[in-house]
Amino acid sequence: MKLVRAAIWLATGLFVFLLFYPLVMRMWERLSLGAGPTFP
Repeated sequence: MKLVRAAIWLATGLFVFLLFYPLVMRMWERLSLGAGPTFP
């Protein structure tokens, strides 16, 4: 049952990551506007 729990955690983490990734990138672009090199 540990494998099932790990798979659920992994799926949840991936979903949250994909959900918040564009928002974080937008905030990062807004914060580091003209502050050196920015990451894609």
